[in-house]
Amino acid sequence: VTVEAQPGPKESPFAVRSNSDGTALIDSSTSAVSCISEQNRGFQYGAHDFVWGVHIKARDERMDVKITDVAVDRNTGDSYVVGTMVGTIYLQGKHIHMSKDFGGELEVAPAQNTYISGTSGTAAPTNTAIDDNTLLKVASTYANEYYGKLVELTYTSTGAICSSRATTVTSAGVLSVEGFARSTGTCDATFANTDTYKVYKGSAGFIAKFSKDGRPVWLNKLDTAHASNAHELVISSVAVDSTSGHHYLAGHFSDGWKGADDTTTPMLNYYNVDATTRVAGGTAAGTVVVQAADNYGQTPASVNVAAAYQEGFILKYSSAGQYVAREAIKGGKLADSTHVSNLIVRAFHPSTSATLNTQTISDAPSPTVKTSTTQLDVEYDFGMVAASPAATVGGGTESRSSVTLAPTAAVYYPPSGQVLTNYAETGATEAMDDWYNGLKITITCGKGMGQTRTIVDYVAATRVAYVQPHWDGDTMLPDATSCYTITGKPSSHSDGRHLISGGIYVTGNIWDPRAATNAGNEYVCFGEMADAYRDTSSSAGIPVCAKMTIDDEEVNFVAQYDLNLRAYWVRFIYD
Repeated sequence: VTVEAQPGPKESPFAVRSNSDGTALIDSSTSAVSCISEQNRGFQYGAHDFVWGVHIKARDERMDVKITDVAVDRNTGDSYVVGTMVGTIYLQGKHIHMSKDFGGELEVAPAQNTYISGTSGTAAPTNTAIDDNTLLKVASTYANEYYGKLVELTYTSTGAICSSRATTVTSAGVLSVEGFARSTGTCDATFANTDTYKVYKGSAGFIAKFSKDGRPVWLNKLDTAHASNAHELVISSVAVDSTSGHHYLAGHFSDGWKGADDTTTPMLNYYNVDATTRVAGGTAAGTVVVQAADNYGQTPASVNVAAAYQEGFILKYSSAGQYVAREAIKGGKLADSTHVSNLIVRAFHPSTSATLNTQTISDAPSPTVKTSTTQLDVEYDFGMVAASPAATVGGGTESRSSVTLAPTAAVYYPPSGQVLTNYAETGATEAMDDWYNGLKITITCGKGMGQTRTIVDYVAATRVAYVQPHWDGDTMLPDATSCYTITGKPSSHSDGRHLISGGIYVTGNIWDPRAATNAGNEYVCFGEMADAYRDTSSSAGIPVCAKMTIDDEEVNFVAQYDLNLRAYWVRFIYD
């Protein structure tokens, strides 16, 4: 950075400074020379002014801290920064009041250790052991998963602590640790079998909020619950709703092992920010357990963490860092090896994402906002009219006409292995009642061609759509010679109760190494739909799940949720 020789203004833009011993604030507005403007000059080449900067730093210089994403509230200028940590971290910067004495420095730490430890020559947790002074034993199939992990060696005889990174692997699955970058004491002695090691295979996550002018507002965290096995948690993305400051986190957690089972159940702890200390509270606000029971019938019989099971999560917080809602992206029935990763979350007008348009034919126009890109009709379905039950004209006391849609029309058949039957009912086909409500059906060929009507009701069990106004008499009544298309305005769900706009969108990757091994009965589930889509008598949610059938099947996905983290749909990209 080049700083010009001309001094900045004598009047400081800030009225207060700390005194020389850092114990109090003093008014220095008339005497302080501002260095801010001089620094700005150095950054002005390229037309970008440097305004402020902070450090998110590990207390121990050997520890990892990584920023994975940032989101900015466009209304307030507040920024939300997320990332991973393996030890205590704190916020540090040059901004006024960033010292710990004045409450500007914030600090959080994982509740549990993020490393496994052991003694050379003895078995560490599961199948990991130190072979000699620089070698680490892991399952060779998954050795690449350990590249870059921090390793510490402690010499009992000298007290030296030597740290490095896992770098290479042999065919026997021995991971080498080379090139000690930092240490205390001498690190070239022989590593004896009484000496100890630590492998930082786990991680925790942090969420930091900054004001527009760079002041730390609060520092929150997520961590894992196991005391000794160093489970892994990664926050990979954050999005913010600028109308409210609510923010959404996405990431994954697991036992941290690839190809080895430590027999413990991974658990994620989430926290509320303490309004007084402005950091995560001392007690977790709640816990997410892998394969936890849900409200839509997808709890599996067991989970095989040895097969690299890894679960995704989405969490919603208020602008004050208070927990609001959560959802999991997880294996369904028998999905004991689902591996979810690379989650990214984005928000688009989320405040309206759960508002349903329940208008009927007699109601006022839809509240959907007109734009040049959302008012084009899209085709939701097409087919040939079914002969039975025959279409009816209506009239008299019947205020609507009817037509039976093709066998390919929307009916809900529960996939094998899932029990979706609602209470006191005989099946789950009713789950798609009203699917076409509010959309237009046009007869495009055959008898009745040219007629366009609004679907006011749909019965999934019989595939009968009721329309208004009536068909144009018996001579124009659609029959088995008639083709149709069903069209309407774009929305997040092709139900008559259309969304106004908006949603929470999540993308990611799913890998399942054992789908065929488990008889093609593996499912990945993204959550449940909003209560409005349930049958009136049901207390169980409608699941949004997909079936995996081939060993090592891998797909990318995009899913939409509402502001309550209820799922609407998911689409896949795969070979």
